Amino acid sequence: MTLNLKLFGITKDVIGATELEYNVSPSAASVSSLKQKLIEEFRELDSLKSLAIAVNVELSSQDLSISEQDEIALIPPDGRVQVSDIAEVNRFFSSSQRGFRPFIK
Repeated sequence: MTLNLKLFGITKDVIGATELEYNVSPSAASVSSLKQKLIEEFRELDSLKSLAIAVNVELSSQDLSISEQDEIALIPPDGRVQVSDIAEVNRFFSSSQRGFRPFIK
């Protein structure tokens, strides 16, 4: 199954793109398995003090199941978000019905 990942801050620099189409096995499609697979492929992600994964504009728990229809974003630790990414992160989260905005300009 192919997931479309949106990348911000240092994750964008590590992976070398702002978006990534990423293949995972449907039987292991959870936030924790996605995170582990990404760390195995992009070793530098393991050095981050934290790495949040948002699914459908909500920060998600590790056991959440994911599907191809989900909108998924990798959110780096607070201190590692570049100023140029703040507007993009806010746009991603502003589509939420709750209006959650993790960063302020």
